[in-house]
Amino acid sequence: MNIIVCVKRVPLTQEVDLEIDASKRNVRSDMLAYVMNEWDNYAIEEAILLKEKLEGTVTAVTIGGEDDEEVLRRCLAMGADKAIRIDPGSHELDAFTISRILAEVIKGLEDDAGLELVVGLGLPCLHQLCERGKLARVAGVWTHFSVNTGHALI
Repeated sequence: MNIIVCVKRVPLTQEVDLEIDASKRNVRSDMLAYVMNEWDNYAIEEAILLKEKLEGTVTAVTIGGEDDEEVLRRCLAMGADKAIRIDPGSHELDAFTISRILAEVIKGLEDDAGLELVVGLGLPCLHQLCERGKLARVAGVWTHFSVNTGHALI
């Protein structure tokens, strides 16, 4: 089974005094520490368990700059077989653009390895729930996510 897990680097905001930047539109990010999205971490763990049970490969994919490679290195250390960082260039990264970029990469991986399952995408974020549906429609693949209460296919 060939599994792709989409992961994301997010700011660690617990016990941090957040400050608004000069544009008054964002939080100042220069003093924040970043980690892998907690739900993506669970998705990597589940993918690795599936890989061990059913044999296959796990590929972690993220969209971002060089700083985002830290998340991919963590995925490899956890047991992922491959890691792909997609440089977004000058694209504005809204939900639709992210879904299109990921779909194109996933289609390419599907051609190379016979993709069977896409796992994850950061469950608690509403805009990512939208991305999950868009990604499935654009890529034409099944996405899977699990929560402590069970499993769902969309």
